[in-house]
Amino acid sequence: MRPVTASTYPRVSPCRHCGLAVLRDNDGVWIHSTLSYVCRDRYGALRGSYANPEPPATTRLGPPFGVQPAR
Repeated sequence: MRPVTASTYPRVSPCRHCGLAVLRDNDGVWIHSTLSYVCRDRYGALRGSYANPEPPATTRLGPPFGVQPAR
């Protein structure tokens, strides 16, 4: 059994290739919410890519909104 570790990704993320929701299966591999590992186009045809989440958005560190930096 593998140890549970924190991930930088949320539990459910959009797929970077097709936009469908992806989450991790029991083995820790990304899978679409439609239970397909392979991406599909809007007509249901298989694409050449696999479930892979969009990277998490980066946050800008700086002064709080509305606060002017000291001069």
